[in-house]
Amino acid sequence: MTEAALAHRMQAAGLRMTAPRRALLALLSQQPAACDAIELHRQLQATCPHASLGTVYRLLRELERRQLAVAIASPHGRTLWRLCTQAPPSPNDDVATSAWLRSLAAQLGYRLVRAS
Repeated sequence: MTEAALAHRMQAAGLRMTAPRRALLALLSQQPAACDAIELHRQLQATCPHASLGTVYRLLRELERRQLAVAIASPHGRTLWRLCTQAPPSPNDDVATSAWLRSLAAQLGYRLVRAS
């Protein structure tokens, strides 16, 4: 995905494109596989030395919350991150799947609730 497309997705999600965010997104888009925040921070130090590990984690969590990135639990305990390749679906895209999931959850004794 190009940097312009990433910037557009960030703006559409309501996030500003700061220099550390731009550099981190460029790093994420160049990764061949999912990687952890510590490795991303180490690589980010080459282009943005003032960016902290907290900055990396905050952006990764924001990207995940807005469905622009995916967090993957790894066996060694660190969470791995990768960018989503597609834009997140709108809430009304697939009503049938949503109804099916609600009925399946009800059969199993669960109730789906909307995330706040």
